[in-house]
Amino acid sequence: MVKLPALCKEIATAILLPLLITTAWAQNVPPRKYSADVPSDITTPNSVETRIGTLKFNNGVPDQKTIQLVYDQIDFVRGIDAFLTGMAATSVYALCEGFGQAGFKRNQGIGITEDLMDARSLFLTPNTTTVYVFLCLDLKDGPMVMQVPPGVLGPVDDADFRWVTDVGLTGPDAGKGGKYLFVPPGYTGGLPSDGYFIAKPRTNTLLVFYRAFVKAGDIAGAVRDVKANAAVYPLHATTETGEPPTTTFVNTSGLKFNTISANTFRFYEELNGVVQNEPADFVDADTVGLFAAIGIKKGKPFAPDARMKAILTDAVAVANGFARTNLFASRDERAKIYTDRQWFTPFVGGSYLFLDGAERMLDARDMFSTTPPASPLPCRWRGWDQDQPMRWRCRMRRATTLTAVRRTRSRCQHRSPQKSSGLSWSTTMRRALCWRRTRSWPVSIVPRRGSRKIRTGR
Repeated sequence: MVKLPALCKEIATAILLPLLITTAWAQNVPPRKYSADVPSDITTPNSVETRIGTLKFNNGVPDQKTIQLVYDQIDFVRGIDAFLTGMAATSVYALCEGFGQAGFKRNQGIGITEDLMDARSLFLTPNTTTVYVFLCLDLKDGPMVMQVPPGVLGPVDDADFRWVTDVGLTGPDAGKGGKYLFVPPGYTGGLPSDGYFIAKPRTNTLLVFYRAFVKAGDIAGAVRDVKANAAVYPLHATTETGEPPTTTFVNTSGLKFNTISANTFRFYEELNGVVQNEPADFVDADTVGLFAAIGIKKGKPFAPDARMKAILTDAVAVANGFARTNLFASRDERAKIYTDRQWFTPFVGGSYLFLDGAERMLDARDMFSTTPPASPLPCRWRGWDQDQPMRWRCRMRRATTLTAVRRTRSRCQHRSPQKSSGLSWSTTMRRALCWRRTRSWPVSIVPRRGSRKIRTGR
């Protein structure tokens, strides 16, 4: 019979001896030839606390909950980025759709504010003292001709709000008027050798938006000049007499229609409409990939499931919040015109490409996309007010937001911010209903002792 102390000793020896042997062996084994000193900051911990929750990994492999959290987050971020990157394109889309609501669809007529603009028509930053002329072209079926009257001013932009050409005073016609020929992407047919100012945009859709200046208060005369000299028609379209077809003009003054893109989930449906109508490469490959990452692909239906629709609905709300914040409380010091006043410019940097050397000024681009309904003119003006950016004021001297009172007074410098030509400046009071959505009221400017007193009735 084995005594208990002896048995315990044998058991302990059996357990400890292998460990002692292994330890001694390990101490004498040379390091592996290809082993590396792995820094801790290139490894993935088993658990990481983040703003979206706890991420868990097993030897670097995410668990199922982490996989869901991360995919939800990246889809959310891409939804925000798609909104900020795509709102220039949806703005053009919404304008062209709005023109259709008003009675002149793409290639089928010209809109004109014969009785000026008022708050019934929803536009971005319109003025109530200008005769506007606008239309949209679609080049899918071939080249289009647009005849421009003398003495006007405005740009032609493509489907991504990129500048194509100016018309009128700053365009190749130099204010004399003339015929512009717009050629579709990839077009290989014959073109006239002379008689046209030819432009070859990257997109099918073009937005045309110009001003006809009123002289000596003669609004009707400005309208007559436009109607007598403006036209739009396909290059090879002629009537039985060999003349181009007659152009239809629509007086948009007082009409209720909307030209502003959405800031709800519908924004992504509008963006899909742009992608489907344009060439696959109408924007760079990274942007095409961004839109595709949230389900917007050329030639395929946009049909997000319930999960993705909920994420995009959240994303557009946050992106809209940033757009408003970026406009009304910019962090960019370059937006400020004075150090001691509330005037600022929504056109930072003076480049319609929003470039500062090699840097794309993303916040500046997003700020401008939030506001005017055309690519910025001042950057392209050749010796014509080119040092005078548009100037805004939406806060009082102490940085409190202007409120909707029955009567508001604001005193500006005797010399208007938009100087030299005298044609390009005006003052309009607007109320921000939602981001990129303003309503405008006429403003009277009354000189009084070296200042200009501005009154508005609402």
